[in-house]
Amino acid sequence: MSERRAAVTGGNKGIGLAVVERLAADGLSVVAMGRDPEALAKAPGTVAGDVESVACHGADPHSPGAAFAAAGPFD
Repeated sequence: MSERRAAVTGGNKGIGLAVVERLAADGLSVVAMGRDPEALAKAPGTVAGDVESVACHGADPHSPGAAFAAAGPFD
């Protein structure tokens, strides 16, 4: 596990997934966040490196805080 850790919202598809891929390739531990639990479950398996996923919906005022708390400390 890397000492550097990053969270990427929208990390299960498109540009967000590309950012997850790049950060993981650069050696960071990455948490992919997004609203679709099914797509999030697949995201770590498509990326080489230390990647996990956490569901987070920005329209729910409690979701981002809970997601960051569940995912652990970040740089």
